[in-house]
Amino acid sequence: MAPAAASLSPVCCVPFPSSSPRRASPSSTRRLPRFAARSSGGGGGGSRPEPKPGDNESKAVLDAFFLGKAFAEALTERVESVVGEVFSVVGQWQTEQQKQVQEFQVLRDALLTPDG
Repeated sequence: MAPAAASLSPVCCVPFPSSSPRRASPSSTRRLPRFAARSSGGGGGGSRPEPKPGDNESKAVLDAFFLGKAFAEALTERVESVVGEVFSVVGQWQTEQQKQVQEFQVLRDALLTPDG
């Protein structure tokens, strides 16, 4: 059974491009198919719908989700920064160790080479 015409929500019609390839035409009077959407709220143009009983709980869940997401992003950035710093320190330590090994090899070679 269809609802009475007086109880229907306002309809918003928006031009929706067709999937067929566009033909070159001198006039722009070609009609596009329309996409119609009905608003779920009662009332008309621009009025906000009344909050439903579960809306506060839904808002709290959404707020918690976005807060958690922001926290996770901040934590991820911090972890990436710390890991980058650790790799930098390890790289510097390896470079220093390599220099010391080379200096030791040069010193060893100088001591083991017979004077000629």
